[in-house]
This record gives sequence, structure tokens and C-alpha cells, in this order.
Amino acid sequence: IHNEFHGDDIAFNASICSTQPAPRGQCQMWSTGVGVTSDGGAHWTLTAAPPHHVVFEVPRQYALDQPTDGFGALGALLELDGYFYGHVEQSRAGRNGSAPNTSGICVFRSPSPTDPQSFRGWNGSAWATQWVNPYTTPDPGPGTGDHTCAIVPTAGPNNHPNPRKFAGDWMPPGWPSHVMLGWPEGTKNKVAYAFPDWSAGGAAPFTAWTAPQYLDITGWTPPAIDTGESLMYPALLDSSSPFELGAGTADGLSYALVGNESLALYYVVARAYILRLPVAWVPAGTAPPPQPFPPPPPSPLNPKGCARFTVAGAGLTGVNGVYVQAPPSPTGGPPTFAKDATHQLYYFGGNWKLAHQGVGPVYMLRPTRTVERRCQFARGPVNSRTRR
Repeated sequence: IHNEFHGDDIAFNASICSTQPAPRGQCQMWSTGVGVTSDGGAHWTLTAAPPHHVVFEVPRQYALDQPTDGFGALGALLELDGYFYGHVEQSRAGRNGSAPNTSGICVFRSPSPTDPQSFRGWNGSAWATQWVNPYTTPDPGPGTGDHTCAIVPTAGPNNHPNPRKFAGDWMPPGWPSHVMLGWPEGTKNKVAYAFPDWSAGGAAPFTAWTAPQYLDITGWTPPAIDTGESLMYPALLDSSSPFELGAGTADGLSYALVGNESLALYYVVARAYILRLPVAWVPAGTAPPPQPFPPPPPSPLNPKGCARFTVAGAGLTGVNGVYVQAPPSPTGGPPTFAKDATHQLYYFGGNWKLAHQGVGPVYMLRPTRTVERRCQFARGPVNSRTRR
């Protein structure tokens, strides 16, 4: 169960958050506890009285005006050899908030996931990380894995890990045992995926994944529901998981199993719509079928290769100037243009923004469908394809 403390929710308490409301990504502390449900998620009960239900928490107390710290997105729990394995996003989760290598994906396991004390994280060499309450343990020194997980790459730059286990009799010999789905934030209509890489190298389970591959679903998104927003929170769900694929098993009942007959990619658009797209796994190199919604030709009014923009006549003179294209992101996506360290032109949340990126917008412009549709990027090699 995910918990967020927002310092600016405590009205006008300047000792907790000096700016009300707080800037995005400030005055927050996140943690994760354990709860159980017996009715499919309609009702939840904590496994222990607070704060003893908490598993993931940073080993230091909240500080005035701090950036967002703690533990965010959780992936599915997958059973293997008597343990339940999972992935959780951690942000500035070390004993020192500025310590390197404390933001990314943490891998953990538990033999009894209803017991908060049974969870251990991978610290790079052993399942030894154990989290502590910084209020009941005011000065948590080194030990128990230093209270911090090692960072494990999962399907590229990915803060929302979504692993699944393959199941069924459709798989050819040598097919991977699992797949990790990722959300390459900052791109539009792309999902990332990777396969296990721990068996060949002798790594611990779920701590090593192959380099990511990318699937572009632009041509499979109906224009009538294309809001111009980037897709969010992609997940693979198979309606056969609790039935034919894994009847009565923990993995099956939690929809952690995927086959190849009733598999679909689910994702969110504009934080308002949930979309479902049937998908299938095919041998590498298989030509994809024709896209039902091919992109229109690029607009001649704004060439795709434009490397700079000039802004003039802005209400704030500091915004005026030449914005030069920055090096492209390794995950693709719309380009970013910069005038200097505090003035950028970038795409986020369905808008092109003139802003100090990560701090706040100065101007916002919602692009027309014509502009949006010309922003096409090359499809990379993939091992999966969509099907109608």
C-alpha cells in the first residue's frame, strides 16, 4: 500500500513546507506498507498496526522543503523457488539524501509477503537490505545492507517496472521465462520491454535484464481517441491468467501470467482514459502487419529536421532568444530545445512548454492534431508486434 506525505497539505505550516502550495516534487516523503485483501481488492486491511505495517522507507527523517524522497511505483509480485520477488522505485533512498546510486529500481523478495519484517532487498551482492523506521531508530548506522538497495536497470530508464511470467504451451524451445515491461517517460506512444539476463551470468533472480527493445504503437492508436498526450503506466494483462494459465496459483490469480492468445497492452492517456490494445509475441524479424492508422505525411510548415527556434515578442524579455536542439534522448521522443540553463522549450503532458524544465512553465501551447501527427520517430527492432 503506497503512502505519500505532502508537507503542503498541512496548511500554512512553514516549519514543514515554507511554500504553500509546494512546487512540484518538493515537500514530499513516500513509503510503502503491506495490506491484504480477500475480495479482489474491494477492501484492504493492514497486516500490522501502523507504523509496523511499513516495509519500504528511507532511513532518515523528513526535512524542511526536501525534494520527493521514498518509494513509489510497485511491480507485480512473482513467485520463484519459495520466494515472492518484486520491484519498487526508490528516490533518494539512502542514509544521505545526496548519496549517489540511491534512485532507481530496487529488487526485493520475501518468503511470506504478509509479514512486513520478512522483506529483504538486493544490495548488489546479497539479499541483505532491511529498511528501518528513522523515527524509532533515530540514527540508523551502517548494517543490514546499509538500509539501501542496489539499483537494477529494468527495460531502460524505467520508473514503473511491470514484470510478467510467460505461461502456456505455445512457447517454442528457448523462450524466455519472464518479460519486463517499461514506460520510457518523455516518449509518445512507445513501450519498452526486456527479458531475463540472470541465468547465463549467474546473477540473482530478477536482478539482471537484457537491453531494452521498443514498440511504437502510434499506428495502432485510433485518431478519434488520440488526445495528444503521451501514454502512461503501460501494463501487460492476460484475461486467461487466473483460469487456463494458472488456475488456483498466486501468480495466476494476480494476473502475473501472460500467454499469447488473450494478451493485451493496457495504458492510460491524459490521466483520464484507459485503453486496451491486443498484442502477440512473434519470432524476431517477423514483419509487422499493416498499421490500421498510418501517420499522415510530415507538415511542410515545420520541417522535422529543424534544429533551432527563435522566440520573440514574449511577455517576459528573458524568454526571448534562440533555442537550440539538445542531443536526443536514448529512448527517443520529441526533442528538447534550450536557450540557456533556465530557459527550455520541451514537450510534456501534451503541451509544448517554454519553461525552466523541471521547475515550472512560463508559456504553454497545446499543439493541433496536425502538429502532433507529424512527430514520428523510427521504429527500432522488436520481438513483438501488435495485432488487430
